[in-house]
Amino acid sequence: MGGPHLNYFAATIVAGAAAACVFTCRSGAQGFLQLEDAAREPERRPRWGTYSDIRLKTVSGGFGGGLAQVMQLRPIRYRYKPDNAMGIRDGEERVGVVAQEVRRAIPEAVTENSKGYLIVNNDPVIWSMVNAIQEQQKEIEAQRKLIREQSRAMKSLTAEVRETPKATTCPTI
Repeated sequence: MGGPHLNYFAATIVAGAAAACVFTCRSGAQGFLQLEDAAREPERRPRWGTYSDIRLKTVSGGFGGGLAQVMQLRPIRYRYKPDNAMGIRDGEERVGVVAQEVRRAIPEAVTENSKGYLIVNNDPVIWSMVNAIQEQQKEIEAQRKLIREQSRAMKSLTAEVRETPKATTCPTI
């Protein structure tokens, strides 16, 4: 099915204990993986990047995923089954998501490999989270504004009550 799949390394540069690989996907998209000698240069950790310069892009619109999509995600702890069909040999406990669930919430984050197994691309999930944070921030600002307005109204009402002369009670007959 569709989606970016690693096709080949277009270039590999190795210098001492550091390596940088530029890759090209079947779609033609390129990115890079850079590994540094963290022992010699602790500030330079391994990193994965995607070319994101606006000069390289034709923007076709905004990405709409946000809070509603993120709220459908269920982070889990898991281990790969020892005899899994993909031959993944990893007994470590991991944290992640279930691709079938992600596909319902953020379809563009999930692709299928040639054997029919689902793969999660975290990028659309991350951008949905950014949108979700922005949505929540707008809600927070609206709530702060409402609280300020209510506080002003309460102060005004309190002052009005204090200024109101106390009513005298009528004597009982």
